[in-house]
Amino acid sequence: MIGTSRLSIRGRRFSLRFLLIGTALIAAGLGIWRVFSYRHPAHQFLSYQKAPYTSGRQMKVGPNTIAIRSVARNRYDGKIHILTGDGLSQQVPGVPQLKDCAKWLDVVQLEITPGPDLAELIQVRIFDHQTRSLLSELDPAYGWRVVEPNLIQIYGLGKEIPPKLDVWLRLNSHADDTVYSLAPVVGANVKIPGGTITVEEVQDRFAGWSSGKGFYPSQPDSGPDSAVILNWKGNWLEETRYQFVTVSNVGEREYRDRFMRLNWDSNSVGPIRSPFPLGEIDHFELRPFGGRHRFFFDGLEVPPATGRKFDPPPTAIIPVDGTQQQGFLTQFEPLRVRYRVEKGTNVHGSGVYNTLAWIKQSGPHKNVDTEFTLLFTVHGIAELPLDIRLQDASSGQWLGKNAQTSGNYMSHGSNRKATAQVFRMPLEDVKAIEVTARMP
Repeated sequence: MIGTSRLSIRGRRFSLRFLLIGTALIAAGLGIWRVFSYRHPAHQFLSYQKAPYTSGRQMKVGPNTIAIRSVARNRYDGKIHILTGDGLSQQVPGVPQLKDCAKWLDVVQLEITPGPDLAELIQVRIFDHQTRSLLSELDPAYGWRVVEPNLIQIYGLGKEIPPKLDVWLRLNSHADDTVYSLAPVVGANVKIPGGTITVEEVQDRFAGWSSGKGFYPSQPDSGPDSAVILNWKGNWLEETRYQFVTVSNVGEREYRDRFMRLNWDSNSVGPIRSPFPLGEIDHFELRPFGGRHRFFFDGLEVPPATGRKFDPPPTAIIPVDGTQQQGFLTQFEPLRVRYRVEKGTNVHGSGVYNTLAWIKQSGPHKNVDTEFTLLFTVHGIAELPLDIRLQDASSGQWLGKNAQTSGNYMSHGSNRKATAQVFRMPLEDVKAIEVTARMP
């Protein structure tokens, strides 16, 4: 009887051990299956491009750890709500600007680390976490832009930003902070490891190029593109690529998909095109290519909405006094609104490339004594409506909104808008231009 009892106990122990081992194997198998078969809900949307993601505030990307250093949001009363916890910094940059626009613009500001010397933000997309929709598609009152050097600002014009966001980034992640600068003029040069790069040719209003004929002559309908050909002299022994970036005179950066390989058999590289006119290019930058990585912060919490009220957007006055003008409407900051007032017109269309939008202009201005052109570029909210009133120079009276318009042109990029309006009156008859923003 005793032997039978012991055998029964051993059998039960063996069965229990087998059950535990089997359960562990099944759990491990399910875990492996989940890892390899799980599909993130956002990956069904093309705009996410099946990018890797993190539910935290940092992620290893290339040689650097990309992290959100601070999260802030302005309030109607001028106070700044700063998110705390998990090592987030309480030292927030740009506080005066956030306060200045607080009554009419909801702003969530994200500070990214490291800075642009090690991690260049090429492209940013902001999604509503709940619907996985781009904010700008969810509502035209939303938008965003990268503020140099490493801030992302998200805007709600008269409308509060959702409480959770997906912040999608495409960036270069560099192992070092080496940057080479090159002026956009023939003969400019810069030394890099192994040799020298020199600007061999430049052309404004790019119309084409061939190896036999070189640059084609610009035509009246050529767009605003410029192009550069670079000469390489040296002994490049390694397989290395360089990221080539065009920087405009107002700090906008354009990243082309083409990367420079300096081990080509040819001594020339190009033509490398830029959507900026030559006169608007400040310089070119080169740095060892760090890869175009993409990922997103999934479900990033921002300081909560409060049901705040909003004042109407501001109004700006351009003091023309019959003369050509250009500048920025600082009343709309942190939205960037750039303007130009020109005698006559040479506008013949609009264009979009990548994230940029612009008005096509070429050839001499026509009708300089009877017409003038008002041009705007808006960065931050692509659908920002701008109403125009002109003040008559002789009577001081304000004409009706958009009065005397003989032509309108518009182009939309990613959170950018370019517009041109041609007015049927001499610029000398205009004392001032009133610009009023309103809800989309």
